[in-house]
Parts: sequence; structure tokens; C-alpha cells
Amino acid sequence: MMSMSDEQQVGIDKFLPVLGTMVDGVPRQIMTNQLRLALIDFCEFSKYWREALYRPVTPVADKVYDLDDLPSHTVFADALEVRYSKDDSLVDSQLFRMVSPTSLSFDSSVTDEVVIRCAVKPTMSITQVPKPLMDHFVEGICAGTAARLFRMPNKTWSDPGSVAYYSDLFRVAKNSALKQGLEEYRAFDSHERARPDSPYW
Repeated sequence: MMSMSDEQQVGIDKFLPVLGTMVDGVPRQIMTNQLRLALIDFCEFSKYWREALYRPVTPVADKVYDLDDLPSHTVFADALEVRYSKDDSLVDSQLFRMVSPTSLSFDSSVTDEVVIRCAVKPTMSITQVPKPLMDHFVEGICAGTAARLFRMPNKTWSDPGSVAYYSDLFRVAKNSALKQGLEEYRAFDSHERARPDSPYW
């Protein structure tokens, strides 16, 4: 599976017309900043936006590989997976280890080329996202943004009574993206492997 940064990119402003059907009267800059926060939350939870960090690499025992080869305006969000280039099969999670939250090394038995993938999340400077986020989850992400806006106190658009409804829509979208990612990448083992509270650390 290629990196999502290889997909067509769309400006986050493309989300705003959908968001405008849920809440109105909000200045554009405030809407955009809250949308960025919702995108960060969505990607951090769902691990949906995945990137290939090296394409490919032949591991050298005990060499540390830094997970810093990421698209602009994104940061590492965990859910690491490693696959053999020759057949796209998962590398056993016992054969690599996280040296730090953003670097790893390999066991000496891993000698074939591999591709390292991880989940990323945008930063507050993001202006574009992969088109699949827009195609599949625009309503859910906008619902999460709307919930944030309605929760703001003492604004003309404040609506505490709508927060729970839109928060539920956002939660459903995040869970759907998480499930889809786990099924598509078949990466549950690696996903668990990368967690800071994993016994492998």
C-alpha cells in the first residue's frame, strides 16, 4: 500500500462548505483552526493516515532508523508496521523494537528489504490532506469540528445542546476509520507493538 501522501491532496478549505451546513455565523479563521484540531484528533485516534517512511530499506542489525521521513506539516502518530518488500507480509513484531517513540532497530535475522510505515497526524499548520480523508470522512470530521464550535462559551454560534449529537457522529467516524485501517493494513499486531504501554517496550 502506497503512502497516503502519494494520493491526490485536497485543501482543508474544501471541508468548510460541509461544515457550513452544520453551523453558521463562525469567522472563517476560527472554523479553519477548529477543523485542524478535529483533523488532528481524528488521525491520532484512527491511525487512518499512514505513510511509508523508507521505500525500501535493507536492515542492518542494531542500526537505528529515525522515523522522521514524514510529509510536511505532519508528525508521527504511532501504529507502526513493517512489511517485507518482496511479498508485503508483516515482519514479526518480535524482530524489531522501538528504541524511542520515534526510532527503531531490527533483529539480525531480518535481512530482506522492508518498508516501514506509520500513522501520522497533521499539525496546526496543515493546509492539505489526502483526498481519502475528504472522500470517506468529511461529514464525520466536520461533525467533530461543529461539536468544538458549539462547545465554545458565549459565542453567537454556541449551542451546548448540540454538542453531544455532533460528538457522537465524530466518534462513529473515528471508530469506522480505525476499523477500516486495521482491516486494510492487517496491522493489529504491529499497531499494538508500537504502543508506549506495550510489554514489548
